[in-house]
Amino acid sequence: MLNIGMRYWEAVAVVFSILYTWLLADGNMWCWWFAIGASIIYIALTIRVGIFAESFLHFVYLIMAIYGLNRSREWEESGISESFGWPIHLLAVGMGGLTTFIFGRLLTTFKSAKATYLDSFTTVFSLWATWLMVNFYAENWLYWIVIDAASSVLYFRQRLFLSSILFLAYMLMALRGWILWTTG
Repeated sequence: MLNIGMRYWEAVAVVFSILYTWLLADGNMWCWWFAIGASIIYIALTIRVGIFAESFLHFVYLIMAIYGLNRSREWEESGISESFGWPIHLLAVGMGGLTTFIFGRLLTTFKSAKATYLDSFTTVFSLWATWLMVNFYAENWLYWIVIDAASSVLYFRQRLFLSSILFLAYMLMALRGWILWTTG
């Protein structure tokens, strides 16, 4: 159970996360600073509620936000990267599914771990989508639509209700990002 202080930090992380995603879709490189702040807060929150793969994921988000911050100038100069094409994405989904199963199975060995397969799914595919995002591939937004739906369920089940709503909002922002990035 989260205390009032943790709920406050959850609210701050939600606001930072919304600002990050909105600004990224707009191509505003200030987004990375909000991503850094949200990641740090979510590392603590997810450890507290026992969704450990998500804790790892938010640590990776922190590193990727720093990476994205350092790539900002390159993005502003070159814009959106060319697509990989569907064969690579089909391979990524297949490999992601296998990795999700393996990590989910591994997490079941931890007594305090919750929703191990769902936690693994959101983590594994978020890593791929994040890599696509910081390297400015427009398809990242399509992955995020599915990941955000699953994450909303995961956070709801852990009683992180503001975060669950955040992921529903992310679904809409991912749709917005896809439209903005593909219509130029």
